[in-house]
Amino acid sequence: CLFEVATTYERTEREKDSDFAGLLLCTPSGVLNKGTADMDIGIQIAQQLIRIDLRNAQASNEEDKRQILDMVSRMDGGFTSINEFVRSGVRNALLDMHRAFENDFDVIVRTLKISSTTLERMLSATMMPATTEMSCHDSLPCAELQAKSGCEDEASSMVDYYLCPESQSFVKVLV
Repeated sequence: CLFEVATTYERTEREKDSDFAGLLLCTPSGVLNKGTADMDIGIQIAQQLIRIDLRNAQASNEEDKRQILDMVSRMDGGFTSINEFVRSGVRNALLDMHRAFENDFDVIVRTLKISSTTLERMLSATMMPATTEMSCHDSLPCAELQAKSGCEDEASSMVDYYLCPESQSFVKVLV
């Protein structure tokens, strides 16, 4: 995979302002850079790559190995740049995973903070029959939500989240 990493590095350097995604770290559980991979797997990968030195890369064919190592050594910055590119990619992926985890964590904590009575009132107020134009994914304006849920704090404009039973996903509403 050294060849793929090297060509990704070159393309990333050439196309800094393009839509090229660059080094994506994919696992069976998801993409680290997108925050969709299992956190434990991300940590394990990072721990393995902390001391990476791609000079030690292996290949099934010795001639392929020689050509790839030669190609990388002739690149601007050589192995030092490629090793840093991989470490930086892993670091950025871990930061992306951390942000995604924090966002998911915050949504769950805010949802759990809502009393079950309030949550049931909000769900029944915002879940409209299928014949109406509103779906469970619509955010209601504060005044409309207050009227439907019986909330009397008209000055409230706090954003909260609830679990939509139809889609099993969290939906943002103003309360």
